[in-house]
Amino acid sequence: MTHPTPTASGPPRTTAEGAPAGAEVVLYTTSVNSRIATQTLAALRDLAEQQGWTVAHEAYDLAPLHIPARLRTGWRTVQRLLATGETAGLVAAAEHEVATTPAEQRALREWLLSLPAFAAYPHAAHHIARSSAEQASGAPESVLTAPVDREWSPAVVVADDAADGLRSV
Repeated sequence: MTHPTPTASGPPRTTAEGAPAGAEVVLYTTSVNSRIATQTLAALRDLAEQQGWTVAHEAYDLAPLHIPARLRTGWRTVQRLLATGETAGLVAAAEHEVATTPAEQRALREWLLSLPAFAAYPHAAHHIARSSAEQASGAPESVLTAPVDREWSPAVVVADDAADGLRSV
């Protein structure tokens, strides 16, 4: 199977071209709005099906991007599915939905490389460039680099104890 681009090679690339047809994948997204999360999962499902992959699981977290992935229930489920081999790949809109800092991204890539797994990020290039004023503002980079094709409201936090945001298909 194909693995994510090694950290020395620059930014991550979608590895769709090397993943086997029929591979079981898990879809993941995070948002502060369940409607947006559902729409994103639908788009990711379409992409996975176009690649010939089988969507085995879908997970999302209702959390802003600055909340570390390790604290998100949906992401911990994704980690388990990949680590146990229940799924062969991860499809997420962009790597920064899981790993927001360069150190976290490097750790994610190294972890994925250690598994027989692949990752596909169809919106990897859809970031807002940070201006020097934004960098000096002290706002978390994850909020400032949210994908431009998604609605985002960092001032709203949704907590829903009844729903863990996990769905198997």
